[in-house]
Amino acid sequence: TTAAPAALTDADAAPLLVDDPGDGWQRRQLAGAGATTATFVNGARILQIQVVAHPSCATASVDPRLPLIATVSGSGSQLVADDGRIARFAADFPGTAVRTAIFDTQHATFMVELHGEPAEAPAMEADLVRLVQVQSARDGGIVASRYAAAGNRAAAVLLDRSPIPGFVGPIASGATFAACGPEANTVLRYIASHAEERVGVFVGPADLAVTVDVVRYPFELMAAAVGGAPFSSMVRLAPAGLDLPAGAAAYARRDEPGVVFVVFRRERYAVMVMAKAGEGLAVTLAVRFAIAQAARLPNGPIGTYRFPSPLASVATSSALVLVLGASLLLVRRLRAGSVRRRPISLPPPGPGPRVVDVGHQGAAMRHRGAWLVAAQLGALATIFVGLAADIGTARWLVAAVGVAIAVLVTMWVRRRDEGHRGPLARRHPRPSGGGAAVGIAAIAATVVGGALMVRGLQEVAFAPSLTHLLLADRLSVEPRRLAWLMATLGVVVVFAGVVLVRTARSLARVGWRRAGVDAAPVVYLRSFHDDDIALPCVCSARRPWIEVLGLRAREPFEEAMAWELATYGPVIAIGRPGRSRASLGAVREHLADGAWQRVIADRLAAARAVVVTIGATAGLEWELAHLASAGHLGKTTFLVPPVSDVDTATRWSFTSEALRRAGVVTHPATLATVPTASAITIQLDAHGGCVVHAADRRDEAAYRAALDQAVAGQLA
Repeated sequence: TTAAPAALTDADAAPLLVDDPGDGWQRRQLAGAGATTATFVNGARILQIQVVAHPSCATASVDPRLPLIATVSGSGSQLVADDGRIARFAADFPGTAVRTAIFDTQHATFMVELHGEPAEAPAMEADLVRLVQVQSARDGGIVASRYAAAGNRAAAVLLDRSPIPGFVGPIASGATFAACGPEANTVLRYIASHAEERVGVFVGPADLAVTVDVVRYPFELMAAAVGGAPFSSMVRLAPAGLDLPAGAAAYARRDEPGVVFVVFRRERYAVMVMAKAGEGLAVTLAVRFAIAQAARLPNGPIGTYRFPSPLASVATSSALVLVLGASLLLVRRLRAGSVRRRPISLPPPGPGPRVVDVGHQGAAMRHRGAWLVAAQLGALATIFVGLAADIGTARWLVAAVGVAIAVLVTMWVRRRDEGHRGPLARRHPRPSGGGAAVGIAAIAATVVGGALMVRGLQEVAFAPSLTHLLLADRLSVEPRRLAWLMATLGVVVVFAGVVLVRTARSLARVGWRRAGVDAAPVVYLRSFHDDDIALPCVCSARRPWIEVLGLRAREPFEEAMAWELATYGPVIAIGRPGRSRASLGAVREHLADGAWQRVIADRLAAARAVVVTIGATAGLEWELAHLASAGHLGKTTFLVPPVSDVDTATRWSFTSEALRRAGVVTHPATLATVPTASAITIQLDAHGGCVVHAADRRDEAAYRAALDQAVAGQLA
């Protein structure tokens, strides 16, 4: 316990001393400015009044009555009554009787002590009552002690008698932790209002004294932390030869070996016994009193504990985030499945398609994506560790730095991804208001959920923190259960945030329409059935940084292609009847059955580029015929979806036959020798030539690289 700043000093309290007690009492000692004791005489009797100022906090420090009680008891007086308002003492010595009263007023504690002859003892007791009334009236009357033992569970187990003859006590009173002043913090304020403390002072001959301090904490770990706390100003005594209670430790002050402490705990009770005597005797006294006090406590856990330091909290949080991040990437990789790698098949020499290998561009994109996801996870770890670790107000600065890193790194890698496309016009449409609002909510949900998840798992997997215990008590939930609840809630909120991210991106595209957009559109044609084709994802800057926490390992093929094409203009596709317009892929236009061919013809005529996912449907056959007849093949790219080799061959056979029927003139070997097993895009020019962009694997990186080179080559 530490003393708190006083509301008024003892010098300030001195004017509260009575000037004239009446009934013939005359002041013998003139109290100067700041004097805290006044002495009066009345015949053979002597009256002494002493004042001690109260601490400023409502719950702070040790009861100021204790030193007064210790003084009275040390002089041989015995406690005869204590009703929580007035403590009365009496002593009868040869030739002298002493009657003492100690009480509290609003601002101070007073001791009124009356000396007289033994024969006058009854009259002295009546006179003492009047003098107490006179003195207390100077400060509003007597008030109940703030340190009364009623309902105090520490008082119920405090040692009630000395185990060594010759010691007077206990002189018991309350004490609390200082909860105000510049050094007070949240923890001290919490303990001051939740812990129960009782102090007993035992006074022996020749100025020997033993203090027993018992505190009942709201949690066992708090009590265990008392014994586990380092005492930098003390030297721990070797346990050899000391018959200490189980789990106890003995310490001596470095600069005062005659003061010895014994510290231990039982369940929620923490005990500190302090003995002041000669060096050898102090150890004996402290051990004897500690053994006697331990016998009055519950037979419970006795271990000590140290709450993790801020550095340890940061270290455990970081380790946990790294494990979670690695596990997340592993799960995503397993869910994505394996992507078959095969060498690019080249057509035989002679007339036929020209094959362009884009494998190295795809590999570079994967490499950047790997570095990006590492940086994003590092930034998220910074955010989560900042919010989850016990580092005080610095957590907000750390979290802000993490957000800034995540945003800047993602933007930088996105620009690097776009840099190889050349000086073609870029289009980055602004999100709608609803999309932006949902996006902000998604970021908040992901950050808060991640911090909750990390903090909950940290409390389960590692040493509990004091902050967590305080929160558990405030919510009236068992700490470990609270940790699991936090972790579970965090996981739910994180995934809700990931869903909100995709919702925000989808809402942002609802407002995209050809009207009002300066750039010519990119028309995307495909069979409605191909909307269900999934493509293995790779780490990419095209996704928001908080989406790195998602378990999405495969995504709609059309969504990835539309994102790549969106840099050249608004991507427009015909929507499937009955489906929402909201999409992360192309902007959907829902057309009436009787108007779809006319509208598509208009869109194709105005298009900057046309991309067709090859298929085998009647609707696609009409679209291919129109592209050929209207002369749009020069701006058309045929896209081979990630389907089986058999399905790919079927789709290309249907497409090539439809083109021949539409009058496309090519060398007989051109369309027949396209390497469909490795082809990603196929382009035909007005002269019957064919260019195929191929890669050794079919994943998102390869498709984006091939599609970009194909479209950029046409637009150039």
